[in-house]
Amino acid sequence: MVKQDIICLLGNDGSGKSSICEMINSEKDVNNNTIVAIERSNGLGIKFGIDPSIVDKMTLEYTFDGENFNKIMLPDQTINQEQIYWIILDCDIDIIQKRIQSRPTSDIWETRKALKYFQQRFHHLSAHFGIPLVDTTQRTLQQVYDEVLDIVRKYSNYYRYYRQMGTQILNYNQIQECDLENKLYKIINTYDMEKITDLPEYTQEFDNVDKRKLYIRWYINNNSLEIDQQKNILHIGEYELPITGIILKLVTEGESKKVYKDISGNPFTKTLAFIILKSTIYSHSMQVTGEINNLGSIRACGSQLIMEMMWRNGLKHSYRSINFNGIIVSDFIDEISPIEVIVKRYCQGTDKHSFYDILENENIVLSNSDGEYLCGPYVRFDWRNPNHISPKTKKSLNKNSYYYIYEQIVGKEEFFNKVLANKQYAIPVGDKNITEDLLTHVIDIKQTKLCVLKMFMVLQSYFFRVNLLIKDVCFMLNKNGEQFWSEINQDCMRITAIDSNQNKFDKDIWRAGGSSSREQILQKWNDFNKIFIDYFMKNKFHQTELLNYNSYFYIEEIEKLLTNTKLKIPINLQELWLAIRGKNPRSILVTMDMFNGQPVLVKSSEVCETHSNGDYWQAMEKLSIFPDILIVDLNGAFGEIDTKNRQIIKKLAQKYHVYTGGGLRSSSDVEDMLKSSVRRCVVASADDALIMKIPKERLVVEISINEQNEVLIHGRQTNTHVNIITRINQLIQIGVYVISITFVQNEGHLSGIPRQQIRDLILQIPQNIKRIYIAGGISTLDDLEYLWSFTRIVPQLGSAIWKNKLTIGNILNSMINFNNNGTVSAIIQDINGPVKGLCYMNRQSIEQTCQYRKLYRYSRKLGKVIMKGERSGDIQHIIQISLDCDSDAMLITVDSKKPFCHTGNHSCFCLQTSIKANLATLADHIKSKINDDSYTGKMQRNPQLALAKVMEEFWEVLASHRDNQVSECSDLFVHLVMYLNGIGVTMEDIFNELNARRWTPKMFIEQNEISDKKLKEIIIGITTTKYTNKTDRFAEEHLGIKILRQSGRNLCIKGEIIDRNKFFKYFDYDENIKLSLFPSKPKDMPWLLASKRVTHLITFETVVKNYPTVYTVLHEIVDPSICLALICRKGACIEPEKWTRQNKPLIAAEHVSQVTRFFELNNIDPVTYHLDRVTGSSEGYLVNTDLYLLADAIVESGRTLEENNLEIWKVIIPKGQVRIALYGRCN
Repeated sequence: MVKQDIICLLGNDGSGKSSICEMINSEKDVNNNTIVAIERSNGLGIKFGIDPSIVDKMTLEYTFDGENFNKIMLPDQTINQEQIYWIILDCDIDIIQKRIQSRPTSDIWETRKALKYFQQRFHHLSAHFGIPLVDTTQRTLQQVYDEVLDIVRKYSNYYRYYRQMGTQILNYNQIQECDLENKLYKIINTYDMEKITDLPEYTQEFDNVDKRKLYIRWYINNNSLEIDQQKNILHIGEYELPITGIILKLVTEGESKKVYKDISGNPFTKTLAFIILKSTIYSHSMQVTGEINNLGSIRACGSQLIMEMMWRNGLKHSYRSINFNGIIVSDFIDEISPIEVIVKRYCQGTDKHSFYDILENENIVLSNSDGEYLCGPYVRFDWRNPNHISPKTKKSLNKNSYYYIYEQIVGKEEFFNKVLANKQYAIPVGDKNITEDLLTHVIDIKQTKLCVLKMFMVLQSYFFRVNLLIKDVCFMLNKNGEQFWSEINQDCMRITAIDSNQNKFDKDIWRAGGSSSREQILQKWNDFNKIFIDYFMKNKFHQTELLNYNSYFYIEEIEKLLTNTKLKIPINLQELWLAIRGKNPRSILVTMDMFNGQPVLVKSSEVCETHSNGDYWQAMEKLSIFPDILIVDLNGAFGEIDTKNRQIIKKLAQKYHVYTGGGLRSSSDVEDMLKSSVRRCVVASADDALIMKIPKERLVVEISINEQNEVLIHGRQTNTHVNIITRINQLIQIGVYVISITFVQNEGHLSGIPRQQIRDLILQIPQNIKRIYIAGGISTLDDLEYLWSFTRIVPQLGSAIWKNKLTIGNILNSMINFNNNGTVSAIIQDINGPVKGLCYMNRQSIEQTCQYRKLYRYSRKLGKVIMKGERSGDIQHIIQISLDCDSDAMLITVDSKKPFCHTGNHSCFCLQTSIKANLATLADHIKSKINDDSYTGKMQRNPQLALAKVMEEFWEVLASHRDNQVSECSDLFVHLVMYLNGIGVTMEDIFNELNARRWTPKMFIEQNEISDKKLKEIIIGITTTKYTNKTDRFAEEHLGIKILRQSGRNLCIKGEIIDRNKFFKYFDYDENIKLSLFPSKPKDMPWLLASKRVTHLITFETVVKNYPTVYTVLHEIVDPSICLALICRKGACIEPEKWTRQNKPLIAAEHVSQVTRFFELNNIDPVTYHLDRVTGSSEGYLVNTDLYLLADAIVESGRTLEENNLEIWKVIIPKGQVRIALYGRCN
């Protein structure tokens, strides 16, 4: 039996475990049936006696729980000696959430908080066990599949080597065995010290130094390293080392740690660093140093505890795993900035000793506060200088390659006394404060501040829970400010008990007592560790903090800080705290319930009282400042039909952005409301057939529930006993993605929201639901803050506003992201659209603006809130306020014709033409002339004249050349506006109607036009009188249709298909086709075709080409006997070159388009003549009056001209060029 290799895939939900296992197990032929992949859900582990969930369970335990954590071992072989490869798949959390959002159900383990925490825990377990971590972010399944299989096929030896480097078993001796220097020490016996030219100045002070160590350090630094992959050998200079495991090279060493990097070529360790914590302690300010047995282990435990805090709060550290031996596996940080970042809440240490009398300055330090800063915690940047430099070279002493060899050999304290305390060899320097202006290109200052301030509050949030206080802390981060890289523990912070400033747990004990305080510092640091071990063991993440998956302890600390009235936090720090606290996009839906045509309040589905004096206009005036308003028809909800409320809502919907609900039980109900401009219908119906018909972008499905999450229907009087999640999943199946949930037991009581119920529900509601309105019980800003902490929730409230529990200004202020100065920019727009100006608002000005509905702005120059127009009288009345997508800018709509600019101009901006010609603004301007003694005034006072002019302008638009279309269309539009102004129709009326049409859902669009469905009837429009013999002959000879006309007054005309071959050449073939003829006047023919009253036309081109091109030519022939001409009185002198704008001749034209084109071709300027469109017998306009100079006419024999003393002046279309044709509709 062939032995198989077992791949055991581990990792976060959504990281790709199942997909990769399926790929591997489905390609047995490719893998020669020798590789099997298992993960916790595919059940194959049982077959091989492997439990993949053992690692998952370890994510619920803690590194500092040595009794339980370290005893769990991962087997490398099955009981049948088959090799096991443990591999962890990793993925960016954003990608994971996209991958899992389509899952039908969700649980607390798939929340962002959980995914972030367990991602860090899997990173830790990778380093703890020494197993590979494969990142699947932005990689295809095939790429991940290949990398996973390569671990077995190509890198199995490297895998085994890495398994020996997990922190679970890693200790100091193992590091020493892997140390390149120690490996060379065993094989280099002869050495030449003369080659070393950079020994330190103090060499002569020490006789007992191991010179071979010095030489080997020199040899490594001066010889290149090369790997022979085929022989698996590392070459260094003249020496060869077999690669039988990890080979560590010391890359840097400091006072507290040694950092190694693997140089063996192992792909699993190439990005890692292996670190040893030294059991040392050092105070630069006191120039005291020493070694304390087991201090490295105690610091390691402290770091483990701090790492747990970071993992719980989504903070990143380069350290992956730390064990009790003080061994760390870390990400290797290539570029380290020379910056240490300090967060200080109390004036102690460097600040206290650097700034004379700072503790006495009440503008900096709170009085009676033990030195707490008035500004709260702040960030300081220190340039990391060497601890000591050489007086001679001015170079850092510890940068000498051999510095720590000497220190280690003689001991830290003796070395300090002989070298560092000796002015001959060392000058103390230490870190110095540096202004952030100089660091602009060194680090990301803002991101660094955000990260360290958050970390400070994370620490304080846990310290507070165990009666501890953090006063300051120092950190080191990577250049982009997103990842900490140095240890964080008692050694880098000041900690006291909250109730006892003297009970310290930090390095101040050493600073004060030096060597004599060894036992005390060991005790205190152990006590600190024990306090937090006890805390975390009692408060496991998945049993406590994870349950509140949308909140964090540190946010509570930030809230306490920002609301501390004793502090005066500067704006720049406030904004940082607000950014750390974070805000989801915020919006609300305000509600007005209506009963019997009056605004009312509701408690648990019962009408309890009216408000706003029973006046719905007054109520809307209050709410209209918000962009989204829900109006509920309670009469409809209680079963009434065609209610008074509904008519009111339809009227309001034309003016406001309205949602509506209540009594919408049929498609006609919904259609009626949506066609009135209502943006969304809130439907509580259990009728899925109705819900399926409604466009989902216009729908909110309302679900009322009780405390047991059971759905209530029929005006909330009937309990379905159906769980809300069951109902939501049913709705998802029919395309619903927006819902509203009403907690009936809380509705209208202003007693707060059922937070636990909401939290549990949001977790279970599938991601297919994109937006969730929550109603019932909202009464405080804290309720709103809680709801906004969920990304999909939009709070829905009414009672809190009507009962003045919340002001509109309060609500808006809580939604806005103010800038560093506590202000927000506001664009002021008039009701017609043009921008009037820009101003700045603060919380106070917003409150006053919302309260008085007049614009109050914050004057940056005066430093106070002032009412716009207070002096000039140009008060700006507020219509609506909305926020941009980031909530950091406002758009305020004002209803004021008064100027906004201090110069007296309507706008502060130089408005361009496109803005000046805003339709409503233009209509207002025209209307302002209605009483003038002018053409514009006359037309508006006599709107029927304007309407007649509209008809004339239409033909000018139709006939004019493309170059003149703008001018002619402008004339048409202006006269239409004059007509509307004259009959009292405003642009707002027009816009409301157009808006209603815009929002009419596609399912409800009226079928005003004849269906496009192909009919089995062909209806041909034909001429009634003139030249019928020509059209009839064309039909018979070319189309195979004989037209039978009756004599006398009988109007019946029939068509008979006499030649089917000719007929079906131009018409769709159908044996059952019906042919009908439709007689009409020529001027009606194009309209009949365009409006689908007929399917075809038989007529002359002079008819159809006088109208918009709504036709297509199917077949045409030339008629040789007629022409189109301009005619005049016999002997008339026609001199177009003498026509002028002031001396325009009148021309009667039945064929307006052809005449206009003729004049264009002959370069006759259109402003020098005037065409009157006539509908027939244009010759009479020359015979019976002298008003007209010319007319157009179809001329055949010329007898009519002769008998009326007329003649042709010019031929427009000569004989032999006029066509008769069969026309069809354009597609």
